[in-house]
Amino acid sequence: MSKSDNSQTGIFALFTVKNEWPILGLSIPHALLNYAEKVIVIDTGSTDATLAGLEFLERLWPGRIIVYKYSPSKFDQASLLNILLVIAEELGSNWNVILDADEFLYCPDFEKFKMALPLQEVDVLGYALKVNNFAVSEKFNEFEASTYSSVTAKVTGKNAASFPMALAIPAISSRKALPHTLSTPDKLILRTGVSAFASQGNHQLVFGDGRNWEKWDPRIKSSANLGLEIFHLP
Repeated sequence: MSKSDNSQTGIFALFTVKNEWPILGLSIPHALLNYAEKVIVIDTGSTDATLAGLEFLERLWPGRIIVYKYSPSKFDQASLLNILLVIAEELGSNWNVILDADEFLYCPDFEKFKMALPLQEVDVLGYALKVNNFAVSEKFNEFEASTYSSVTAKVTGKNAASFPMALAIPAISSRKALPHTLSTPDKLILRTGVSAFASQGNHQLVFGDGRNWEKWDPRIKSSANLGLEIFHLP
């Protein structure tokens, strides 16, 4: 299998988006070229170039990008996430990488990663991912692709990391690495067929039945041995 031929990996990338162009034009091709068999997107009412951009990407990768349009009266990220997981299961996914439009799954050896996931223990629901948050200059314009070259510094987090925003903002401004404390998983790769209800907001995950939540599920393991990271651009 070549690097660009990921049509049979069983790994899907799932996005919930709104007004995410042009960064979505980078993150979807990155997923398809490196690890994802399919990308499933729910658009929640974009008014920018996102929908036109998605149509263009669908023509480039026919059958590998599935787009749903939904204009909610009330945005419910948890419900949309679980709809994506159900759709992915029906379409034949084995593992699901849950991402925002400005996030990229990085692994130094994608072929090893794709081979390793199907062999993991059956009691593992998923893997928490290390997140690298990149900082930019004040002149950064998210709608101009050329300004992404100004992304020069990053703030690193670890699996299950959290940090108070009141302290994070000055640290980011001074380009210092942030300390971290144990909390809930930031981002994850989730096995298909998990019976628990997943909710992911503010880059964190909880499991439960929709009313009673567990902030840390021991069946979510560290991804350190897989060498995985999330790069979160501004």
